[in-house]
Amino acid sequence: MKPKRIWAGLAIAVIAGFAITEAIALANVAISPAKEAVATGFVTTVLGAFVARRGFVAPALGLWLLSWAVCVCILYWIVEPTGQASILRILQYNYQSISLSGLAMLVGTFVGRAIAQRVSNTSAAT
Repeated sequence: MKPKRIWAGLAIAVIAGFAITEAIALANVAISPAKEAVATGFVTTVLGAFVARRGFVAPALGLWLLSWAVCVCILYWIVEPTGQASILRILQYNYQSISLSGLAMLVGTFVGRAIAQRVSNTSAAT
């Protein structure tokens, strides 16, 4: 496990996540938040795992946990002035996006690693 590759994979995943969400916003595409979270999580993790090659499952899930913790905190701060802020209600409203994006990121790590192994095996054979 190479820490430089893992950090590079995390950086690629974060940059790709920002790029994908901005592209969706600029394209003005009507997509549900759950589908956007799943697609973005999967694609970014595939790219990150491809760069990292190995040992990317725990960092990817840590990135997923950190990003959702930030989102929940921001949503809480938005609702707090109304007097109706509740972490539990925010989690209940977003549970589908949170859980499916976590699953997509987990699957994405294995897909990205498999693609990286296939590419390295193909290049070693030639």
